[in-house]
Amino acid sequence: MVFLFVVLLVSFGFGINLNEAMKIALKNSPYLKVWKERMEKFEGMKRSASAFPNPELRFESGFFTTTNGQGSAGRFLYLLEYSQEFPLWGVRSKRKRIVEELEKAFMNLYEAEKRKLLGRVYTNFYEALYFKERYEIAKKNYQLSKELEEFVERAHKLGQASSLDLLRAKRERRLAQAKLKVEESLYLSKLKELGAVLGSDVRKVEGKMKSFPELPRLNLPELPHIKLLKFKIRATEEEIRLFKALTKPQVGGGFVVEDSEEGYYGIRASLSVKVPLFYRNQGEILERSAEKRALLQEIRAKELELKAKLNSARERIKALKESLSEIEEKALPEAERELTLALKGYREGIVSLFELTDVKRRYYELLQERLDLLLELQRAYAELISVGGWKQ
Repeated sequence: MVFLFVVLLVSFGFGINLNEAMKIALKNSPYLKVWKERMEKFEGMKRSASAFPNPELRFESGFFTTTNGQGSAGRFLYLLEYSQEFPLWGVRSKRKRIVEELEKAFMNLYEAEKRKLLGRVYTNFYEALYFKERYEIAKKNYQLSKELEEFVERAHKLGQASSLDLLRAKRERRLAQAKLKVEESLYLSKLKELGAVLGSDVRKVEGKMKSFPELPRLNLPELPHIKLLKFKIRATEEEIRLFKALTKPQVGGGFVVEDSEEGYYGIRASLSVKVPLFYRNQGEILERSAEKRALLQEIRAKELELKAKLNSARERIKALKESLSEIEEKALPEAERELTLALKGYREGIVSLFELTDVKRRYYELLQERLDLLLELQRAYAELISVGGWKQ
């Protein structure tokens, strides 16, 4: 019901926040549905692994005839043979354990892919929010440029502003209007990208760029990226045990029912043993042993890769927050005060339009720089989420 309510909100044009976007992605993403369908294959693999071998039936029939002094004579002969292989040495249980370990590995792969998707959703959401904020900045810039144009027009009519100032004010307003249209189209484009990831239409996003998630403490050996390799190793070890078990004599039994020439019917028991005299699965065992060693090396490589990725993201977050603090606490307040003084000075005839335009440009450049830093911060957090997961 909650999910349907969220979808209805989106359909009627209300914005979604980050938590709602994450929930929609987990429930509705086509990407995750693919992995869920793939998980169903293990049910069939378990049945195949634990199944008892099918018996073999052989039926023969023939007609024999002979000619003697009394004329020709003949009769039908019949033979029915039943044979059954016995899966000794724990072969079925070993095969089942292989499937179980592979299933656990796949479940961790699914968890890793889910975290990867959540990191992508997080990135796309904040990119959409970033362009929404850019659109808001462009709208403020346009409104201020329009107000200045109107002020200059009135001053020009009164002979208090030059024609050059009027042309410059009109140009600034046109540039601001064109910028506003571009930012609006970019914002709508990012909403479509987010909707494609969520598998749902998105009309608007709600939230604050300066809102950072709480991340859980990460233990590398417990990450799904590492655990799936450990389960693959356990499956490989079970395969080695299986091939060693198959090097032992494989026993089968059965019985034969036949019709003899004298008209008698007989039944005989049979026992067959497949003796591994010339080949004892050395190739398969060597292959699996090499695969196990490769997986152990892959674990070490993956741990180093994840550790470097996490440390890099944390260092970037630290550096970006310092730069952001510098802009918010010093540069931006000073630029805002300068813009206020420049506007007042222009109305009083102390500051020229050229000087005012330059101050206004620097102020909006600082707003954009702050927004760029926030986007880079959110992208760094997205990298942490793609590895460590999302804590709601």
